[in-house]
Amino acid sequence: MWVLAPVAGVRVDRTVRIGVVEFMDVEQGQEMLRRFSPRLDPIFTEPLADTSAFARVAVAASLSYEAEQEGLALIDTAAAWLTTRLRYSWSHSPDGDLQHYERAPTRTTVERQEGVGVFAVDGPRRWWRKGTTMGRGGGQVALGPATRWTEPPMPREVTPGDRQALLALQRAATVSDPVQRVGALWEAIEFYVGDRKPDPQFSRSEVTAIVERAIDGVAKDKAVRAEDILRRFLNQPSITARLQHVLGEEGVPVTSDDEALLTRLRNERNSALHGATAAPDHVDVDRAVAFMSRALTTRWHQARI
Repeated sequence: MWVLAPVAGVRVDRTVRIGVVEFMDVEQGQEMLRRFSPRLDPIFTEPLADTSAFARVAVAASLSYEAEQEGLALIDTAAAWLTTRLRYSWSHSPDGDLQHYERAPTRTTVERQEGVGVFAVDGPRRWWRKGTTMGRGGGQVALGPATRWTEPPMPREVTPGDRQALLALQRAATVSDPVQRVGALWEAIEFYVGDRKPDPQFSRSEVTAIVERAIDGVAKDKAVRAEDILRRFLNQPSITARLQHVLGEEGVPVTSDDEALLTRLRNERNSALHGATAAPDHVDVDRAVAFMSRALTTRWHQARI
């Protein structure tokens, strides 16, 4: 089945494929909507008058609702990738080409708008539902087969971790509350890093020696607690150390300013999480989202090599 949804943030002259999703111009999307018989009620079509583009994806499903849910997940992932890619923040692309910087695209959000249609490929079944997430708009970028936003190409199959990182980054880029933005940012980083970490700092025998020295002469119940903590956490690096490890392995360009920024935002996130007053700066969060755009863009570029 085909799943069709209006999207904001892009305008399309020719069909552009992002992963498995096709972004189409308004006329192509409207042509699909004209296939409804009887015709869609104006209550559904009138809100689409200002739509700038449509996204379409083919899914294999026997029920329209199942097709809708799978298709919307794919469309949302592609939109989140474009939102992330637009925020790429480095003078050169991962393949070494010099980047032309424009501020407007870095502030553009690509989002699915209200409404979704499901069309059987070889049958009369049609489905249109109005009650879906509505995008916020906020500018547009031109999307074409040769635009830099399509490089590197989105993988046809996005790993679960990368998909969640993209969706979290989109929230970090669009929500209004600064603390919520920082929380979404670090959620994205957690998914980006996954279970990867540097080699253990202490050998098993070193851990045992440290434990024995630490609990020597300590009451039994306290010794048990101390041993448990030491064995669990001596070789458990922090999320920032794990992030540095992954960035290094994947060749992501990082500056000392980037490191200081992430440390500052991690402290803000921890303060908020533990009930203290936190006041992360929106500009700092914008810069951190741009940094993670650089990281994910580099990852997908490296995956092609």
